Amino acid sequence: MSGCMETQELLQRFKMKILFVLTLIFCSSMFLLPNQAEAQRSDRDRDRIIENMLKELSRDDMGTFGNDRELLFPDNSGTNNRPPQKSDQNTIREIRKVAQDFNNESRQLVNKLYDAQYSERSVKSFLNEALQVSASARILERKAQDTDRLSEIIQVVESLDREWRVLSKQLHNYASSNSSVKNSVDRLNSLDDKLIRLAGSRPQLNLKTIIRECHSIEYGLDKLLEDIRYELPNGQARNDLVYDGNQLKYEVSDAIDSVYDQANEKKLVALYKNFQDGWYPFASKLRNYNKPRIDRRIQDIQNSNTRLRELFLLPQKIDRQQLIYLTDKLVKDVDYFFARTPLKLIIELRDSDLALATANEFYGVFENFADNVNDNSKFSELADAFNYIEESWQDFNRIFKSINSSNARIALQKIERSMHSLRSSLQVENKYDQSEAIDLAAQIDNLTNHLNFDVKTWLDKDRNFTYRAETLREAEQFAREAEQFDRAIVNGKSSPQLQTQFNDLYSRWGRVYRLISKCRTAHRPHLGRQASKITPAMVQMRTILRK
Repeated sequence: MSGCMETQELLQRFKMKILFVLTLIFCSSMFLLPNQAEAQRSDRDRDRIIENMLKELSRDDMGTFGNDRELLFPDNSGTNNRPPQKSDQNTIREIRKVAQDFNNESRQLVNKLYDAQYSERSVKSFLNEALQVSASARILERKAQDTDRLSEIIQVVESLDREWRVLSKQLHNYASSNSSVKNSVDRLNSLDDKLIRLAGSRPQLNLKTIIRECHSIEYGLDKLLEDIRYELPNGQARNDLVYDGNQLKYEVSDAIDSVYDQANEKKLVALYKNFQDGWYPFASKLRNYNKPRIDRRIQDIQNSNTRLRELFLLPQKIDRQQLIYLTDKLVKDVDYFFARTPLKLIIELRDSDLALATANEFYGVFENFADNVNDNSKFSELADAFNYIEESWQDFNRIFKSINSSNARIALQKIERSMHSLRSSLQVENKYDQSEAIDLAAQIDNLTNHLNFDVKTWLDKDRNFTYRAETLREAEQFAREAEQFDRAIVNGKSSPQLQTQFNDLYSRWGRVYRLISKCRTAHRPHLGRQASKITPAMVQMRTILRK
């Protein structure tokens, strides 16, 4: 009996000790180390979010349908049919080690950028690209483990190299002011060089996207020349501008032809630099005319020009003259608004008591941005300064947009357009707005209809395709669901409903993608080009809905 009581007493003491320890742990987490506990929880949340995104991006090699050479030069058989060699195994083992290191380091870079986005807004524009690179690194590590065909691994190495080199250039300005990110970028550059050397390859240009941006510039120049003839007075000055514009268009056409002729990288970069040397002074002359229609066309071409610099792996160049011009234009637009807005109408506003303070704040952050432009501040500083303008503009527009004056509302629209031009010039990520989502949904709807037509054309010729019935059914359903999603956005469905609907659409695209990637007929390059348009649009829509 006494032994039983001793046992109970020991158990009671043990329970008390456990309770005491748990109390200490609880108190420590609640009072002694609140920041540490919060940091640990935040790290776990971050890791879970990043892991889910990487799993989705690297699922079934999503987005890697075909390579540039296959899509642009379908007659080129490449090295895929070469049988495995004994010497390949040593190379594959080396690639496995480096791929694993690249995968781990790319994940570290994503973590650093993910944490930095809350204190430095400009980082958000790099995060999606960093996630894609990290997903591609996972794909490479998996491919290197799963196959003994070096030619297949080389394809994935080159694809990763294309993505990483563009992101590395994009991060150049930001990394110079963040030692932790710079160290990651330097290590990844070194690992990428090792991968390329082991693959017996060389740094890759994204030919597919280069072609697309060149065609975009060519089309933009065509429209710009039409605007010049329509908007500017007849005379020698206009004739000279038309001549210079045509010369630029011929240079872009020459670059496109050179890609298809498989010119070497040195020649392609030289052709691009020739275009750029002519483009900047040409655009500067046109801006002096202060024609909104021409200005918008210049901005569209400049956006493609900026993307081409990244694709050619050249240091990013900020067109300071353009920034000064756009900044001055925004000042004039704001002044124009107040010149067209009587004090009586401002007093009648619902939040009239906030109008003056909001206007003063908008002017203040804008003056700070103008100072940064004139002081030749770094790209990251300009992007952060612009984000403050954008936040202030949201308040400004919210208060004044209900003003009872059509002239004042038109002036507000001019400010919005100028803000958009500045945002595009700085390549700053746009915040969510419904009009952007509506435009993108319409684009996806249009692309899926074209794809559905192309799939039917392909399978009308290839009636022996194993998955013919399934592919036809999935492509048609994909187009139907894209149309339904487009209507849901236009009709103003709530964000949670849209996310659920889009997740189903994205899953459907995954199934369609895997089926069309099995095509082995002459239709494959065209289907690949369609896929290369749909996937970025789908990823962009997912990003918009998550903002």
